[in-house]
Amino acid sequence: MTEPRSLLILGARNDSIGAHVERAAIAEGRWSTITTAGPVDCGIDVDLTVQAERTRLLERRPFTDVVCTVGINNETPMTERHPIVFEGQLRLHMLVNAVAPLSFLHEWANRWNFDTDMKFWPTGGVNFLAISSNSAHIARSQSTAYCASKAALSMGLRTMARASADWPVPVNIVGYEFGWINGTPMSNAVERRLGHDVALHRIPGGRALTAEHAAKLLVAELIDGRAYYKNGCTIRIDGGEQ
Repeated sequence: MTEPRSLLILGARNDSIGAHVERAAIAEGRWSTITTAGPVDCGIDVDLTVQAERTRLLERRPFTDVVCTVGINNETPMTERHPIVFEGQLRLHMLVNAVAPLSFLHEWANRWNFDTDMKFWPTGGVNFLAISSNSAHIARSQSTAYCASKAALSMGLRTMARASADWPVPVNIVGYEFGWINGTPMSNAVERRLGHDVALHRIPGGRALTAEHAAKLLVAELIDGRAYYKNGCTIRIDGGEQ
């Protein structure tokens, strides 16, 4: 009998990576339940920056697999004349892009580590895949808050993966640092903000991903068990952007 698994997708707005993850996961038929949650049009309404709401979501069932796609990307130019506005954007990006996902990961992983009342212990381990960005490595002059928060997320994933690597239930933590992805709500918003006269990315040959491509990579990671030996890795897939 196939071991039951439960998938949680954090962030699944229309046309987003999370929405495509849901479609790809349904098509595979591996999961007994698939739950979507997030702050805007994502199934279950959850503000991941609020600890009590994260806990209520985790109390619904023991999710064996989590894909976290939530994030914001607002412009933070050095020319911003109001220090409180610049600082506010730094704090907001750190909270949404790094603190909330890492805090959710902490509570989710520890439920598997400490809850001895679990009805089953997944033999393949449990998986947490998070969407970071290659902006964790590439400096973008108008995106201080976004780049800094994604760098924080990537490092947090790596440290937490090392810390939990020898737990009784294998906790597999992997980050994906995608480059530009065409057609998502975030990329559409950035395109509107920058206008048509500014290059959207520096990928050679314009070889950007689509949300569908990214989602299929994530679902394949969960199905094939590759997250087990990629634990602690942050994987750049960005067409060789520099």
